[in-house]
Amino acid sequence: MRHAHGFINQTSQSQGKQYPKTAHARRQSLRRLTLVGLILATLSAFGIQNSPALHATGRGGPSSPAARKHQAPSSAPQNADDSQQLMDELVRLQKKLEQGVQFPAPRTQSRLLPLLPSSSSFFVGLPNYGEALHQASQIFHQELQESPVLNSFWQAKVGMAGFIADEVIEKMYQLSQFLGDEIVVSGTVNAKNGSVLILAEARKPGLKAFIQQLIGQYANKTRPPVRVYTPEQLAMVKTQPRYKPLMILVRPDFVIASSELAALRSFNAQINRGGVKFTSSPFGEKIAQEYQSGAAVVFAADLHQLLSLRPRGNAKDEAVLNQTGFADVKYLVGEGQYVGGIASSTAELSFAGPRKGIAGWLAGPAPLTGLDFVSPDAGYVVALNFKNFGQVFDDIKSIAESSNPMADAGLAQLESQLKIRLKEDLFSKLSGQIVAALDGPIMPVPSWKVVAQLVDSNGLERTLKQLIAVAGANLPEGIKIEQETDGGVNYYSVRFPSAQQPVTVECAFADGFLVAGGSHGIVKEAIEIRRSGNSLSKNSEFQQLLPREQTNGASGIIYQDLAKVMGSLVEAAPPDQTQMFELISKYSKPSATSFYGSEDAIRFVGKSRGLDPSALVIAAIAIPNLMRSKNAANEAAAAANMRTLVAAETTYSMTFEKRGFAPDLATLGQQPDGTCADGPSESHACVIDAKLGCDQTWCPQYGFRFNITGSCKGQVCDDFVILATPLNTSQGGKNFCATADGMVRSRRGDPLTEPIGVADCQSWEPL
Repeated sequence: MRHAHGFINQTSQSQGKQYPKTAHARRQSLRRLTLVGLILATLSAFGIQNSPALHATGRGGPSSPAARKHQAPSSAPQNADDSQQLMDELVRLQKKLEQGVQFPAPRTQSRLLPLLPSSSSFFVGLPNYGEALHQASQIFHQELQESPVLNSFWQAKVGMAGFIADEVIEKMYQLSQFLGDEIVVSGTVNAKNGSVLILAEARKPGLKAFIQQLIGQYANKTRPPVRVYTPEQLAMVKTQPRYKPLMILVRPDFVIASSELAALRSFNAQINRGGVKFTSSPFGEKIAQEYQSGAAVVFAADLHQLLSLRPRGNAKDEAVLNQTGFADVKYLVGEGQYVGGIASSTAELSFAGPRKGIAGWLAGPAPLTGLDFVSPDAGYVVALNFKNFGQVFDDIKSIAESSNPMADAGLAQLESQLKIRLKEDLFSKLSGQIVAALDGPIMPVPSWKVVAQLVDSNGLERTLKQLIAVAGANLPEGIKIEQETDGGVNYYSVRFPSAQQPVTVECAFADGFLVAGGSHGIVKEAIEIRRSGNSLSKNSEFQQLLPREQTNGASGIIYQDLAKVMGSLVEAAPPDQTQMFELISKYSKPSATSFYGSEDAIRFVGKSRGLDPSALVIAAIAIPNLMRSKNAANEAAAAANMRTLVAAETTYSMTFEKRGFAPDLATLGQQPDGTCADGPSESHACVIDAKLGCDQTWCPQYGFRFNITGSCKGQVCDDFVILATPLNTSQGGKNFCATADGMVRSRRGDPLTEPIGVADCQSWEPL
């Protein structure tokens, strides 16, 4: 840690008076954040990655247990072979985690759920992951010792943050040992405000002392972000602290946390009284049912209650909401778990009565035979089974008429021009089943296809020919409509002109379906896939992602396979991103979400094949590369703007010699109305645009903000400092300045908050 302290001290000294925050102040600030992160992360099982414990770097030192887990740093993977080795190690680590980490068993009931306030409008129930997190940490550090490649990456990309992560995980594990098997987050929302409660069972004594130890170790002594009480101490608190810290009540049986004093007291009194069980309410009962088949994470929201709090619109808007059917929405309840290498989740959106309007479009489960036209190489597929498109047309028409009484007249005029009846001749010919897919390469032209099942194929083809006949006499120049027969199938194509290359939409009628795509080849191939039987719907890997109960089909399916999408981008990707696309294509895993419509609910079931290491690829390779590319682009744009402003100052001094240079950006810019209708003047020279020449102290542009400070005596300025500084550290790592000598200079460092002087600028490094 001598190196870390040295770095901080050197940085503070080099920054001088422009960066007054000391290393000690930074540590205190981070420790305050750490304390809140440690407690909230465990109590709510969220925010693990956002809990930096600077104690590990500030006090642990090289001899601390955390430091001993890390070997000496070395270089990170620099080329494709190194990155391939890293991915192989990550996959190996993933398998060890899957085999070695014991996740909490699914819960079939909740002892905490009945205790919640009857007014609760949302709920999250989480297992206590402390033990699993501890096991994962041990496996990971064992792997670091055995894998030079993984250790090299960890040290180069993570560095000191690794020590911090170790400390955070250890504290979270220790905290979790005081808590029961489940942690519950409950919230109440009303018209004026709301409150959140975090609840867990107390497993053993000593929690209050442990939290106080964390507070003493990390928190600001005068305004601690966390306060901990016994029931007796809570009764003595007179008023709500103004800055609303997280208040934790430690009882012998439960641990309760909230930032609202009134909510904490009320809930404590409710537990003492016993009272009516939350599970006796319809919402609580619905949540309890979700546990019965076994659950890890359970979430729920009383959407009807939340919707009732919306600001009421006018009668017309309320009528439209009712027509959509979503005014009847009731509950959203779901659960998720990870078992046997498969991540799965279920959710149900329920309604107060039979689904209607847009909410009622989704039909009941049925075989989605349109998937027979999609290949196993598809990257993204959406298949939906609507009740029928005639009803969809009527609902849209009704909603449009509610918003615009003239909509019906406009529709009648359109039908007259097209010489068809849209509902009878077009939409009623469709069964309601439709599939859209990205099936093949997406570069240079996306291989999209749309498949719609028909109830009257001949009738729809007649309608299409009618539309072609009408359009043929009124086509804009450059648009072509063609028809051809290939293999006994009629193909229709519309070609639109484009600056790059013509855009084509082609369709054909086959086997009771309308098949459309971006080219003749795509449509023809889709028909051949159906007839050969080599389709996505018959693929065993795809079927493994569907629920076992999906024997009679589904109301809809969303399927994605990032590997197929990324694989098609490899050749077209920039050289610095090719490696990322190749690795994601090799290691990412597909997922599918199925939908089931019933009379008064829509149920969702999602499945994926476990943890996806492709996310680590993005974090390890893509994000740093993209950040560097973005920063470089921002810095290049800032340097170009600096030269523009130097030239603008020169122009101003030559035009208005008696004034010298412009004292600020607004003087170089346009008039207050954003124009230069009155011509240039000494106060608004109109030599830069309104955005860069804004009337504020700082003018933002492309991730940087700009300022001009004139060196003036009275009304005459004989010098100036133009300053460009990043909006934040993620936008760039350099500051730029220029003076009347015309030289643009730079200095690497944090963003500046105040202008600088001429002498300071001229001490920077010239570009």
